Amino acid sequence: DTGGGLPHYEYEPCKPEFTFGHGLSYTSFMYSDFVISSNILTIDFGSEDSPENIDIFLTVTNTGQVYGSETILFFVFIESRYTTPESKRLIGFDKVSLKPHESATVSTSISIDDMRFIGPHDDTHLVLQDGMRFQIGVGPDADCRHKDSKTSSVCSKFVSVQLGDQYVSSCEAACEAWDDSGCGSEFHMDRKECRERCLISDENEGWGWNYVTCIEEVIHKNTDGSGSTKQCYKMNELCRDIFAVETHNVSGGEKNLRAEFLVACSAGFLGLFIIFRSFRARSQNKRARVELVPQSDSDFS
Repeated sequence: DTGGGLPHYEYEPCKPEFTFGHGLSYTSFMYSDFVISSNILTIDFGSEDSPENIDIFLTVTNTGQVYGSETILFFVFIESRYTTPESKRLIGFDKVSLKPHESATVSTSISIDDMRFIGPHDDTHLVLQDGMRFQIGVGPDADCRHKDSKTSSVCSKFVSVQLGDQYVSSCEAACEAWDDSGCGSEFHMDRKECRERCLISDENEGWGWNYVTCIEEVIHKNTDGSGSTKQCYKMNELCRDIFAVETHNVSGGEKNLRAEFLVACSAGFLGLFIIFRSFRARSQNKRARVELVPQSDSDFS
């Protein structure tokens, strides 16, 4: 009887009978010297440099009396993100075979793409989240979510994902569609210029996910061949004319909005001045047409 509530409604630890990766062996293994190369997983979308991975190292020792093999499982435990994360997420594995009391160093790496997940906008695009934190754990019994875990020795400190101010998920998806369709080259626009144009539109939302859906729909329904002129112009005409606004050195500064604002204000004041002069001229013309007719004495009798 749960008293009317759901089981584990307070998110109490629930130990499974058999953990993922559980297995029987005639020997035993010990993990030690667990280290990671960095506590930051970063990528600069404004740079052409390749992102750096996080390298993971540990020592596996056969502590038993017979020869045996061990599969080493690497998990990440995500603290929080836009959508509810998995309890533990397998990101890699390796296998070693060791003699009694023999040790071996095992290593793997985590890339920025390993931290992508289905975003809240739809279920077809993988996105990243700036500032997302996670821990790395090793072994089938690893559970880095609980500080009192007996496997805390194989859990890393928190790792942070840093994407910089050049990352907007909808911009990444839109520019990938432009590039993969061949229409980017049709308009002589590479991914860097595409990203700059997208960020100019809105530094937080870019062109938006509705635009991404629109251009992907055009690409999906295209029957004229990838990168055809007709398809590319449909993407630009039916969804959004992304070439209507020119790019102004987004990577080094900002768009010259002040000049455009002054031009718009000047045009508005000029229009008001012309309307005022026209109205004034009409009033003067009406007064000029009024004739004063002399009155005789008989008119007042």
